[in-house]
Amino acid sequence: ECSGAGPRGTTPIILSAHEAWLTAVAFQHSGTRLMSGDESGKVCLWQLTARAPLIAAADLSHGVSLLLWTPDDRAVLVGGATGEVRLLRMP
Repeated sequence: ECSGAGPRGTTPIILSAHEAWLTAVAFQHSGTRLMSGDESGKVCLWQLTARAPLIAAADLSHGVSLLLWTPDDRAVLVGGATGEVRLLRMP
């Protein structure tokens, strides 16, 4: 629940592509993209300036428990609640 005002001088960004509860988020090292995952297994890649997902996919059969960008920001490791691990390469 993020209904607070946020830091002074900023405007909150609402990312509304998920229908299930978010369970993991991870910013790209440069800070321009965000990966989010939810309890249904859906992952979304966000370009924060556009406020719309670049990629939205149901990638895991169960909930997402971990998102980790690779050091070069070219891929994200997605960990599932049942131990699944996937590597998603970025466009």
